[in-house]
Amino acid sequence: MKQLKKGFTLIELLVVIAIIAILASVVLVNVNQARRRAQAAAIKSALSQLRTDKELNFNGTNYPLTPANSQIRATISANNGTFAETATPGPAYFAASTVPGENAFCVDSTGVARTLGTTATPPTTATACP
Repeated sequence: MKQLKKGFTLIELLVVIAIIAILASVVLVNVNQARRRAQAAAIKSALSQLRTDKELNFNGTNYPLTPANSQIRATISANNGTFAETATPGPAYFAASTVPGENAFCVDSTGVARTLGTTATPPTTATACP
């Protein structure tokens, strides 16, 4: 009488493990891309909030630095961005940020909100988006 073997062979187990590893690597790549897009969206939102804050606080001659700047800077830092802004209040302002591996984003007092190139580094002395 033949005895039936129960269980899986070593080859079958290795094939299943290989398939799981391939699927896991595909998922991780997509998760990292989604994370970078989310960081970029958070930074764009923070810069939009900065522009709104400055326009609401415009006193006719300059755009003062307000307490909202610290919250916006914190949002950008939390998303691995680097922030550049016009250093002193005046009749014009400029603010930009980069995200590692993504585009740089810029807003200014002329109403411009644009995406800069992926290699662009925001200038620290500008008063308008390049």
